[in-house]
Amino acid sequence: MMKKYAPEIRLNGFDDDWKKKYLSDVADIYDGVHQTPQYTDKGIMFLSVENISTLTSKKFISEEAFARDYKIYPERGDVLMTRIGDVGTTNVVDTSEKIAFYVSLALLKPKNVDSYFLSNVIQSCMMITEAKSTFSFPFVLWFNTFQILWDF
Repeated sequence: MMKKYAPEIRLNGFDDDWKKKYLSDVADIYDGVHQTPQYTDKGIMFLSVENISTLTSKKFISEEAFARDYKIYPERGDVLMTRIGDVGTTNVVDTSEKIAFYVSLALLKPKNVDSYFLSNVIQSCMMITEAKSTFSFPFVLWFNTFQILWDF
C-alpha cells in the first residue's frame, strides 16, 4: 500500500494529498564560513548555532572579512536553521542589517513560500519524524540540507 501524504486535520476545500518536495525546491540553501573568523570589537554581527533563538550575538567580524567571505548573506525574510548539533531549529531574519554566520547554520532563501510557514513546517513534528526515519543517527546530527525531503 502506498503511503498517503496529508495532515489529519484539513481545511474545507483542501482534500488532495500533499506533494513531496525537497527543501531545495522551495528555498535556495547556503551554509556559512567553515573557519572560525577573527573577531573584532565592532563590525558585522556573527551568528552561530547558539544564537538561533534571538539572532543576536556579541561577536563581530570586520567589514573587510564580510566582503571577502559573504557573497550571499541573510536578509530580511530569510530563514536561518541549525544544522549541526541542534538540528532543524529555525528563526526568520527580521532585520535589514548585514549578518555573518558560521557553518553550523544554514541560510534558507525562500522561493515563492512564506518565510514563517517554511520555518514552522521545518520545525513541525511531521518534518522531524520524517528526517529521523530517513537518516541514520549520526547523519541527523549533521543535517545535509540539500537532501531533506519533506511534505508540502
